[in-house]
Amino acid sequence: MKKIFSLMAFCLCLSTFSFYSCNDDNDDMVGPEVDAAVATFQAKYPTCKVAKWEWESGYLKAEFIKDSREAEAYFNTDGTWVRTVTELLPIDLPQAAIDYINTNYPDRRTRDVDLVETPENSMYLVELEKSKTADIYLRFATDGTLL
Repeated sequence: MKKIFSLMAFCLCLSTFSFYSCNDDNDDMVGPEVDAAVATFQAKYPTCKVAKWEWESGYLKAEFIKDSREAEAYFNTDGTWVRTVTELLPIDLPQAAIDYINTNYPDRRTRDVDLVETPENSMYLVELEKSKTADIYLRFATDGTLL
């Protein structure tokens, strides 16, 4: 009985070690490219704290909360800021965009609204859905003008 208990304890320890050693979702987030991105992030968003850093499609991505909204900032490997995507509510859209959607798509529901900011410009991306039909994607300027 003592041998069985010892074997079970050993297996439990081994499985716990294996679980934690595989739980590496930061993809080895070390190195000069990470340091450069962190410095750029801190300069751009000094009051925000990153919840998670990860590699995505060749970019360093920082997940964080900005103005009570979930946001993701993307950086090149040299630390240059590429874009920030902030999840919004439909009510956060400019009134001109809300009016356009209500007039032209009264039978569709707004599924997703994102504010995409880049060094060149900013825009709203809106996804509209309706059961059993393809989703519609719209882009609006920050003043609510359809792009």
